Amino acid sequence: MRRLTEYASRHISTLSENITGTIGTQWTSLTGNRVPLPPDTAPLCEICAALDLHAILRNGIPTKERVSLGQLVDILAKGAPKSDHGAPACGLCKLIALMFIDSWRLDKECAHVDISAAEVFLNASPCASFHGETQPPEKKPYRLYFTFNDKPTEIYLVQVEKSSRLLPNLQLLEEDAWRFGRKTDFHGRRIGETLDPALVKEWISTCEKFHGENCSRAWWKSDADKDKPKIPRSTRMVDVVDMKLVHASQDCRYVALSYLWGDVEISYRTVTANYQDRFELPPTISDSILLVRSIGERYLWVDSLCIIQDDYADKGEQIGEMHNIYGSSLLTICGAGADSARAPMPGIRPGTRPNAQVIEVVQGLHLAIPLGDLRGTILGSAWESRGWTYQERVLSMRRLYITPTQAFFNCMTDIWCEDSINERNSFPGKSASYPDKYTSLPGRPSFPSNNVSSKIDYYYYYRFMDAVASYSRRRLTFETDIVNAFMAVLTMFTEGFASIYPDPISEFRPFQFGLPMCVIEPTILWLPQGSSPLTRRTGVKDVHTPSWSWLGWRGGHTAVGERPEPGPISFDDVQGFIAGKPGCAQSLVQEWVLVDEDNVLRKLKMLKEYKFSTTHTRAEEALFVRYKGLPQAEEFPPLLDVLSDLQKANPEQSSKVLVPGTLIFRTSSLRLQVAKVAPEAQTVPYTSKFFALFSITTQSKDGQVIVGKTLLPVDTPSGTEFDFIVLSRASGDYTACLPEHERPDGRRYFGYLLNVMVIHEAAGDGQKYTIDIGGRRYTPVERVSIGVVFERRWVEAAAALSNSAGTTGIAATERLVFLQ
Repeated sequence: MRRLTEYASRHISTLSENITGTIGTQWTSLTGNRVPLPPDTAPLCEICAALDLHAILRNGIPTKERVSLGQLVDILAKGAPKSDHGAPACGLCKLIALMFIDSWRLDKECAHVDISAAEVFLNASPCASFHGETQPPEKKPYRLYFTFNDKPTEIYLVQVEKSSRLLPNLQLLEEDAWRFGRKTDFHGRRIGETLDPALVKEWISTCEKFHGENCSRAWWKSDADKDKPKIPRSTRMVDVVDMKLVHASQDCRYVALSYLWGDVEISYRTVTANYQDRFELPPTISDSILLVRSIGERYLWVDSLCIIQDDYADKGEQIGEMHNIYGSSLLTICGAGADSARAPMPGIRPGTRPNAQVIEVVQGLHLAIPLGDLRGTILGSAWESRGWTYQERVLSMRRLYITPTQAFFNCMTDIWCEDSINERNSFPGKSASYPDKYTSLPGRPSFPSNNVSSKIDYYYYYRFMDAVASYSRRRLTFETDIVNAFMAVLTMFTEGFASIYPDPISEFRPFQFGLPMCVIEPTILWLPQGSSPLTRRTGVKDVHTPSWSWLGWRGGHTAVGERPEPGPISFDDVQGFIAGKPGCAQSLVQEWVLVDEDNVLRKLKMLKEYKFSTTHTRAEEALFVRYKGLPQAEEFPPLLDVLSDLQKANPEQSSKVLVPGTLIFRTSSLRLQVAKVAPEAQTVPYTSKFFALFSITTQSKDGQVIVGKTLLPVDTPSGTEFDFIVLSRASGDYTACLPEHERPDGRRYFGYLLNVMVIHEAAGDGQKYTIDIGGRRYTPVERVSIGVVFERRWVEAAAALSNSAGTTGIAATERLVFLQ
């Protein structure tokens, strides 16, 4: 078996060097004709010389008629500057080799993978088309695509993780379009040493002219917002002509900047003492000023300059308006090519951007490897990993990404870049498809508030939780920013709730502690994403981080002085546990009370009561053992009244337990054991280095019985006991973790699962606090995880507890929960 490592030391490290050697003077086409070559044409191997690239790029090669180019390991060898036989490198093999090394990451994570079976094939297909328009083949722009067989699975998994280009291809440069009687549209473009301001102006102008309201009005705003000022009166701007801070008109045209401050001392930031001073700016900001000036715009918004950093009132007001500031900008410049404000913006000034384009003249045609697409380029950047940049990206209507290799323009309609001519396809009545158009970044919440149908969209909160999941995987320099860096998204969704649900949904702010309180039943069901361990986030100044919220957790184990690792959570598709999103099919908690962010007790008003409607007949329902929640206790006064009276009667005791972020409710509770599920016993494997799938078990007269499943830290010992509390009836597909043979009587019926939370006593500040109500003492608890249980086995386990306690019914498991 020949492995890549045999070739890596001899060939891969030299592929990026200049090719030297004798240039051939003619080539033989597939038809046998001898055609003179331009003097700068690269030499070709026997296989590549037999290709008629002129005919291929004129008429194409269908995928089913693809042409074999041989084994990938041989192409890697022939593409190196000096082959084993001493012949000059093949120009086409060089391009193919470089593409596969980059796409398959053969010089990085996959250098050890056996690729000896991989065979490469060539086909040529149109790289763009206008919807609803038919063009003759000779008028279509073609690219050369390189397919393969026997790609190792390990390589595919790395490609997906790194968002690498899955299908390597070569594009014909614009200077050769005339050879085929075609326009230069959708052909490759040479990249200069610096970004051409005229091109940026063309991108903006084309978007403004042809994309209409889709790209001009913030995507979360309703029709009622049309006549409102774009930005608050207090907003400042950098005047890039006069080079001073000015108070902007509320409807001014301006550019915003999204960048990384970095770990350096930010002596350039605006504070009260230097408000009127001029001072030296770091390269990222000074380059942004140059760019804004070069495209004919006058105003630039930069957070470190336009917010008075030591004026907490001003800072709070501006942070509260971030959704409008970024959403109303003409363009947001995203500094994705630097990890600090001290680094230059690549391509704005000479000498700041190396030419990464690889171009070869093959058979007289200029062929180029397309540079990395938007998704792969940005997802691998430090800029995309930081917390603040999430809201800056998703709330901006137009973004100009400045990366180490090229610039990308991404609006709500199109994606354009320097190395491909795609921007000239926008005009009324036509919509074009081309490769780069479908490489947009994940994470922008779907938020169709302009759509009338959204008025009855009960899954609105799912959109918010998707945004939370994306944000939670990012890093913050200061944990105190955990809310502020997401504030624009919270504000935007708050306005959206008011737009979609105009009736008052709460007597207080609808979003508290990072979650929408009016739909707490489903949103509290978030799960660990599994790519990082989670540890409790506590002791953050001025930020309350309860365990039941995603705010309460950080990823990794952070040492003093280190940046917090991302704390990824998921609200969708945890393979091996749930397919799709977790949900609530029936409300089973009668009353939720919250100690809000202002330290005020509030009864939560739910946006929707989830009522259970069975799909079964009466005869079928008679066979099921249904959990119906705690019985109504008429003698039990409203929970809010009880807690309010307690606060007045014993303020010192209650202040230790009723802290901001405490959720109080009555539900059913059982103490059960957990047992780790062996990988071979899993129907669909759950894979994580940090968490594992556990069965929730109890003892019966017939032995150990599986009650349900949960996810817990991987080092949790089997046999550990936890308290479990019922939250709601579950909706969602849990068949992956609950195989048929584990279900009671093998039966799966509608609504047969309950959502439960795994809890333990709250750690707090290291002291144990309790609260006395009606002669019973209660201890605050914290969330450990979320799980699901079979309702029948929960009811049976509760009945067994009732019998042993000499009581009757599910009331024996009743618990008043103080969840911190």
